[in-house]
Amino acid sequence: MNMPFRCTVAFIYLIIISFYSVSLAQDSQEEAHLKFAQKLYEDGLYVMSENQYREFLQKYPMSIYAPDAKFGIGRSLYAGKNYEKAIQDLQRFLYEHPQSPKVPEATFLLGDAYYQRGDYGEAIRIFQKLENNFPQYRSVPEAILKTGFSYAELNDLQHAILTYQRLLDTFPAHELAPRALYEMGIAYRRVGDFDNSVQALEAISTRYSASEWAPKALFQRGKTLAEERQYELARQAYRDVIRRYPNAEIQEDAMYGLGEIEFARANYDSAVVEWQRLLEDKPLSALADNAQYMIAKAHWAAKRYGEAVNALRQFLSIYTDSPLRMQATFDLAKVQLEMGQTRAAISQFERFIMDYPQTDLAQQAQYEIGYAYQTAGQFQNAISAYRKFLADYPLADQADQVQAEIAKIFHYPLDRPDMAIREYQNLLIQYPSSPLADETQFELGKCYEDLGNYAQAVKEYQRVESTYRNSTWAETARQRIDYIRLYQDKDYETATAQLFILLEAALSGNITSQQRFEIARIYGEDLKDYAKAAQLYEKFIQQFPQDPLADDAQFRLGETYRWLAKKAALEDLPAQVRSYQSRAGEAYRAVAQNFPDSPFAAEAQIRAIESDLALSYRQPGYERSMQVLRRYQMYLATYPQSEFADWAYLQIGNAQRELGNYTEALAAYQTLRDNYANSEWADEAAYYIGYCYELQGNRAQALVEYEAAVARYPDRNSTYLAQFGIAQVQQRAGQYQSAITAFQNVYDTYPYSEVGEQALLEIGNCYLQLRQFSPALDAYQRLIATYPESRFLGEAYSGMANAYLAQGDKERAVQTLTRLTESPNTQVAGESLYRVGQLHAETGDYRAALKSYQQLLETTPDSTLKIEAYQAVAETYLQLEEITKAQNTYLAAAHEFPQRPRFIFGQIVCDFRLGNIKTARKAADRFREQYPKETNLIAGLFYEQGAYLLEHDELDAARRAFEDVIQNYPTSEYADDALFGLGMYYYKRNEYERAVEKFSEFMTKYTGQPLAVEVSYYEGTTRFLLQDYENAAKAFTYSVENDRSGEFVFDAGYNLGLTYEQMDLWNRAVDAYNMLLEKQPRHPDIAKVHYKIGFALQEAERYAEALAAYQRALETDDPELGAEVQYWMGECYYAMGDYDEAITEYLKVKYLYPNVPLWPITAWYKAGLANEQLQRWEEAKRIYRKIIADQGEASEWGQAAAVRLEVLMERY
Repeated sequence: MNMPFRCTVAFIYLIIISFYSVSLAQDSQEEAHLKFAQKLYEDGLYVMSENQYREFLQKYPMSIYAPDAKFGIGRSLYAGKNYEKAIQDLQRFLYEHPQSPKVPEATFLLGDAYYQRGDYGEAIRIFQKLENNFPQYRSVPEAILKTGFSYAELNDLQHAILTYQRLLDTFPAHELAPRALYEMGIAYRRVGDFDNSVQALEAISTRYSASEWAPKALFQRGKTLAEERQYELARQAYRDVIRRYPNAEIQEDAMYGLGEIEFARANYDSAVVEWQRLLEDKPLSALADNAQYMIAKAHWAAKRYGEAVNALRQFLSIYTDSPLRMQATFDLAKVQLEMGQTRAAISQFERFIMDYPQTDLAQQAQYEIGYAYQTAGQFQNAISAYRKFLADYPLADQADQVQAEIAKIFHYPLDRPDMAIREYQNLLIQYPSSPLADETQFELGKCYEDLGNYAQAVKEYQRVESTYRNSTWAETARQRIDYIRLYQDKDYETATAQLFILLEAALSGNITSQQRFEIARIYGEDLKDYAKAAQLYEKFIQQFPQDPLADDAQFRLGETYRWLAKKAALEDLPAQVRSYQSRAGEAYRAVAQNFPDSPFAAEAQIRAIESDLALSYRQPGYERSMQVLRRYQMYLATYPQSEFADWAYLQIGNAQRELGNYTEALAAYQTLRDNYANSEWADEAAYYIGYCYELQGNRAQALVEYEAAVARYPDRNSTYLAQFGIAQVQQRAGQYQSAITAFQNVYDTYPYSEVGEQALLEIGNCYLQLRQFSPALDAYQRLIATYPESRFLGEAYSGMANAYLAQGDKERAVQTLTRLTESPNTQVAGESLYRVGQLHAETGDYRAALKSYQQLLETTPDSTLKIEAYQAVAETYLQLEEITKAQNTYLAAAHEFPQRPRFIFGQIVCDFRLGNIKTARKAADRFREQYPKETNLIAGLFYEQGAYLLEHDELDAARRAFEDVIQNYPTSEYADDALFGLGMYYYKRNEYERAVEKFSEFMTKYTGQPLAVEVSYYEGTTRFLLQDYENAAKAFTYSVENDRSGEFVFDAGYNLGLTYEQMDLWNRAVDAYNMLLEKQPRHPDIAKVHYKIGFALQEAERYAEALAAYQRALETDDPELGAEVQYWMGECYYAMGDYDEAITEYLKVKYLYPNVPLWPITAWYKAGLANEQLQRWEEAKRIYRKIIADQGEASEWGQAAAVRLEVLMERY
């Protein structure tokens, strides 16, 4: 409150007193008017009440009741729910009448107006002000409760819990205490702390059993237990609600909840019984429609379709206004469809569309009509229904799928590929970007193949290869082309003519061996009858083993078996595939063995190798790679000049690469590329050269090789891989913008390839690295929408979650991953639960993390992450310092996985942390004897011992333990912890130079490790103490930018600002403090940050901005900070030459914070100097005299004031 205003109030009061004797009649009129306004308020006529209060002020602006009228305006607006105006008037009242007895009530109403308006931050501030300034006021308990509500609305549940606890501690017997305990239980449940939630809700029954909240608490306890899948305890809680509180409204919810429990456990009969009981006992319940609907759902889930139909019809006849009516109407048709009542289902869907024409379910209903006709075999009707869907919803997401269904009906059940062709073509024209486009193009080829138009079929299949060349359908199209050429493209005319001539020779008895060979060739090549050809070739070889054509016949025998194996593969006959492959291998080997000088020998040997490898595809990776390597090396030794040497070098390179022999792989690939430049495999070798360099870590050379591959082979099959490789190298080098361009080129050029899918994923990842979250999310969402079956879906959802998390939206991050936790693929679900747990852990929400890890163990017991989940549960308990629970978890894990020493190690770690030092040391010694090869874990035990000793100030022993880890186990995962521990040893001994040396060594070796954030913070702190401010700033910056958990953000950011202050870099200090505001805007010490921003801006002579920051800093409950801020505001005005405002701010310090040390007297003195600047000599003298009288002549301030007073007395 500034002094001029206080003087004005005093002056007005004096005027009123002076004229009191002549205004008695007026007073009675004033009172009557005021009482009239109050009566209107009491009767709930709030608008009229407000108007009367305003009229009162217009008539009697100087009335002693004016403050009451101003309060009445604010209260009336509040009661009339006009919160925006209420806030304005209540603020004005509080500002103008700070001493009014109505201030506590006005403060409460102001806070509640903010709360009702949804401005929860302001509500908290006002309620806390009421609590601090008027702790005995009657509405303080309600203010505290609504402070808790406000924190809960802001999702700051920890502060909400603390607030509710404060109400319980301060007002344990108040009528609102049960409500506070109830809300605390709900808040605990929301943060995933189910144990404390249940305890809080149980406490209501024991401490406030007569409260209206007791039945509600008991119900919520049941709900919490149900969410934890503790169904028996939940059911008991619900039954207790029903038994103990038969007249409570919440009883209906409990009865409904019993049904929900049974439904969740798939006990559908019991669920029906519970919901039916609710309907019988409480027919007018607000939950009656839900119960009736869920009865139908239970029958449906149990596949009792008749009962489900009856229940839904009963629902629709009784609950005509229920919000569930639309869904129930749709479900009725779905149930009828599932039970085989196709006609009834279709009629129901048609009625649904008429009743709810503009809804999403109407669109789905039209689709279901088509599907119903289709499953019933009424294909013409299905086509009509689908066409109506396309006419009514041409832009629907399902439109391309519906068009595809029409085409497939013509193609398959109606066997009209000629009609299907037009429908497939329409799909390609109308939906060229559809994810079904590649499959549609393939089906178009299949139609022509089914019509016997093999030439056109091959053309359509070739379009699949060229347009969607990396689609999975491209490989299938290639197989169909092979199939047509090998098995369908029969030259009957030529074959018949030739066989007629050969038949005449056979009948004359003059048939030659060459003619017999030709008969076999005709059956194979012209008539595609490979089985007959194989018989004829075998007979030829037996009859004419020395014939000049014997090697050719032997090779062709292998080829016919190879073609028969391919045909069996296309027809999905695996047993025949293996049989023909085996025979093909035998035939090829016979060429190499019996005819080593044959021109077919080299190719036959290649074919034999491929046949043998095809039969051994189930071999483990290492063994198979070694077999490939040996066979092709032997081949090159035998046939060094073979025309198939390029293929052999490619396979040798692949085998060496898979074995990790990258130098040897490079040699093979380079030989192929350089010596066989025209080989069809040269482009693949060129790509793998770049890939091998990348695997060796030589990214620069990898990039050179990838770019050379693209330039040399721009239109070859491996070009897209090289282009993708270029993008990946740029990505891994941190050149994200360049990588995005490269990945986008891959995606645009090869959208139907797996590499295209991955390119879209990596585009999102690159944007994420650039912290450009919107385009990152767009890329991930496009991948999910375009490739719903992609193997990268999990990574895309994870990327979305990381983007949301980086934006501070942890809730959406968790929601995104939660979609995958419900996947029918238990491995995907388990991985997602694990990642959700990690997300919670990374942000410090260890209770929620614990819940996810435990859910993984319970719901996906076969998950490959089970071991990791056990470890995560134990480590989370360690983070929560619940060491005993961590130890029990390790014990259970060790029992299930006794071969895992890490779980035994974990138990020993717990002993160290529990202080069982003797037990821990003995166990550690046994561990080292039993598992001498587990050097990493042994290092961890030394580290834990060192950490225990450091904490208990046994510093030299701790140092020896840390040095033992660093020297003897330098590659262990605990080497970084030990190095940090060693730095902390020197830090605790005040040997800051040595501490910095260790912290700096850590940051050099282990930058990027999670622990680096904490190490960097301590490095910054230590360098600050050594006055090495430049490097301290670098260290603090690293902590702020890389701390995902938020544990060190505030302290590191604040210290960063202080460091820049020490360097006189005031603008950079401002930036540092502003960064804190962005990262932790709700930190309890945020007012101090605003103050530091103001101070830095003031030092940078940016006074207007400084004042704005100081104003925000005044939103503090700390009087010392408030006084200091108010003082520096005066200093800003003083520096700006606005001495009037400076005086106002200085006097605020004096009068608003009289009990704060130092600042009031300093401000008072500066007010005197400001008056001197304005040449208000008498005002200045008066201030100096008061200072002398207040502080004493002998005091420092008294002497300073005396000096100024003496100067003024001499001059003026």
